[in-house]
Amino acid sequence: MPDRAAHPGIAPGEPHPVEAVVLVGPGPTGVAAAAITGIRGFVGVGAIKVVAAEATWQELEPRVGALDGIGWIDECAVKIGINRSTIERHLAERGSSAPRAGWYFQQFLKLAIAASPGSRWRLIWDGDTLPLRPLRLFSDERTPRPLLAAREVLHPPYFRTIARLLGEGPLAAHSFIHEHLLMRQDLAARLIAELAGPRGHRTAPWPMRVLEAIGDEDLFPSGFSEFETYGTFVHRLDPEAFVPRPLISIREAMIRLGPRPTAASLRALSARFDLATFERRHCWSRRGEWRRRLGIRAFCRTLDAWRFGGPRESDPHAAVLAQMAAAMQA
Repeated sequence: MPDRAAHPGIAPGEPHPVEAVVLVGPGPTGVAAAAITGIRGFVGVGAIKVVAAEATWQELEPRVGALDGIGWIDECAVKIGINRSTIERHLAERGSSAPRAGWYFQQFLKLAIAASPGSRWRLIWDGDTLPLRPLRLFSDERTPRPLLAAREVLHPPYFRTIARLLGEGPLAAHSFIHEHLLMRQDLAARLIAELAGPRGHRTAPWPMRVLEAIGDEDLFPSGFSEFETYGTFVHRLDPEAFVPRPLISIREAMIRLGPRPTAASLRALSARFDLATFERRHCWSRRGEWRRRLGIRAFCRTLDAWRFGGPRESDPHAAVLAQMAAAMQA
């Protein structure tokens, strides 16, 4: 085990309990319901907080409200100093796409909730990603550290913004971006304090300072990542704060299976992948449409039903996957 005393920026702490935070945007809620069901079944968390607009929660709550520990946070009630309309105006004034404001808004919400008083650890989870297998969050060391599904791809625009805000470029050999990230409350709060700038010189809310730090050339589609920024900040304090671990994920599950996969199809995915992302934009993609027209999706579902459709008492996770599929079928 590494010597933690060598990195005084982060004091060891008890890892539990963990609160999951799932952001859900407008539109159909089937994928989000399946994701929340999977988190409850496969991930060792306590409470699960859904961050969404009131109309979205009213549609989602009947599907997940019966699960243990589910709560709702109105996205409009999260205090970040600005609202979505302010972000839209800022983007429009700089010649960028105003509809992209939602992308930045949800990232600011994630950081603000991670930094808010309450749970020491918060699992920030993308609402379009399904866990397909049991997922551990911490290492099994004497002083557990959060596990990180590290990726090698580094997106230069993110680090140009980070360098302007924190004075640091990429410090780690990997990216911190994934479909989820475990954040510690006090570290997220320290990060927001640094993003806000020096005391006595703060003339704008910290999200606006972030937007102003993004170069015009990077503003669209995105010049900021909350996960990359938090990871870089924590890595600066303690290069050994995270324990990398391999996770296999598929981001084009919507293209492969469509918006309503069967339980057998999810079981087939779980044989190869830990996580599956059903991005809404892929529902109308050219590849997805041709797979539907040619019957490839239907063929895959038939093949999955033949291979994985029958009851398997040896598979302890089949029930959770079936519940997730039912949520998406609805």
